[in-house]
Amino acid sequence: MSYVDLHDWDRCTRCGSCLAGCPVMLMDRAEAREEIAGLIAGDLSGRAAAECTLCYSCNRLCPVPGLEPCDLLQQRVLERRGDIPAHIRYFFNDGGEGSVWGDVHRRMSDSQRRILDSWAEPPPPSPEVLWVGCLARSTSPTDVANSRVLADLPKFGPYELCCGEPQYRLGGWEAFMTVARRTFETLSRLRTDRLVCYCHACSYFLGNVYPKVFGKPLPFEVISMYEWLWERLQAGELGLEHPLTYDAAVCESCNLTEMNPSLAHKLRDLYAAAGVRLHEIEHRGIENETCGFAVMGKGQTLPASMNMVLSEQRKKYRDVRHSGTRTMALNCGGCRITFGFTNRFFGMRLRHMPEELLRAFGDTITEPMSAAFARFMRMFARRVPGFLLSSRSVRHRS
Repeated sequence: MSYVDLHDWDRCTRCGSCLAGCPVMLMDRAEAREEIAGLIAGDLSGRAAAECTLCYSCNRLCPVPGLEPCDLLQQRVLERRGDIPAHIRYFFNDGGEGSVWGDVHRRMSDSQRRILDSWAEPPPPSPEVLWVGCLARSTSPTDVANSRVLADLPKFGPYELCCGEPQYRLGGWEAFMTVARRTFETLSRLRTDRLVCYCHACSYFLGNVYPKVFGKPLPFEVISMYEWLWERLQAGELGLEHPLTYDAAVCESCNLTEMNPSLAHKLRDLYAAAGVRLHEIEHRGIENETCGFAVMGKGQTLPASMNMVLSEQRKKYRDVRHSGTRTMALNCGGCRITFGFTNRFFGMRLRHMPEELLRAFGDTITEPMSAAFARFMRMFARRVPGFLLSSRSVRHRS
């Protein structure tokens, strides 16, 4: 089983709507029809397999209910790449030590480790449980544990579990299935009515991707922390204590277009309620351009991946500048990390909105994403010589 096996491609009408409306490739209808037929047949030589940025827009453009062309594109672009290179595998959370997550875990303080240990066992039956995924576990466990805003939510997030987004998006199907199956089976035993996900990507994968992979949903509702915060705010259970008095461009994650359309509006309403003066960029919603995280997985070598990422990020930075600000409001942790490689070179300031909103509604942030990213960069830098040696061997083989 792999990405292409998640759907019955005999249902595809070869109309070309998915690629004709692509905001990246800008194909005419005739070329789009030819390209989609080629992709279904396994042809890797066309424009789509070479130029796709895996932004998910095609899924919203397909007129066939339930058919998601991005999974087909994911299969073909990664068949072009071949084996998973070391610099890509470094982002996979498989519970082992040879990844960024393992590097972070080894450098945690004793108090942070105790917090993670307390989240390793399922909480008692509860109407709602907070799922603390890899990113929050690795960057801000103390702040999540001490959060006033989140105090009423029992926390759960064993170190060895992961929604699998890095593996899925970067083209490691087998690695994804290994961790996703473990996570699905563990969460299925959780006794709750709703799982509130701190990380937006977790809410997308647990609520949208798992049902198509495993043939059934988890036995409870899955929502993002943004939705939970908005509900509390609407119910008068949250008050604005530290207004966010700055301008920022709303930079949506790719998977936001895949979820309930109302979530994009709730996100903006939530930012505005917290005091942010919002700027809209030109390419948003179904025309949203990527942060470059998924396209990084197309590169056989580290330099190739970084060039692909930079190419995508230049487009986003241009959009943000044209909106009248240089501050980016990011709802996705993956976007925050990926833009973190280059934002300073382009004079951009990044706001990681989970921590920004918690601060606005009363929390004290002692482990900001900016500090966590600085630690990550130091760890990544130590790995770069090995990645480059691996890249050299790839070039030699090719």
